[in-house]
Amino acid sequence: MSNNNVTMLNEFAGSSLLKEWGIPVIESVLAKDVSEAVAAAKLIGFPVVLKVCSEAVPHKTERGGVSLNISNATSLGR
Repeated sequence: MSNNNVTMLNEFAGSSLLKEWGIPVIESVLAKDVSEAVAAAKLIGFPVVLKVCSEAVPHKTERGGVSLNISNATSLGR
């Protein structure tokens, strides 16, 4: 890794790096808003998991930043 002062990768960046190295990872998409999340979920297929991806929230489960088993676009938009 280059010397760019990165001390920790977020989950999405880490998974992307593993994928580049040929290591199997679960399909994921980084969405910036609800419409992007819905489009990604339709592409991947429901049910999906929604996770916060922020440097400010390194421990997302402790902060309520994970929603499991989202079964449709309506549930995803809530």
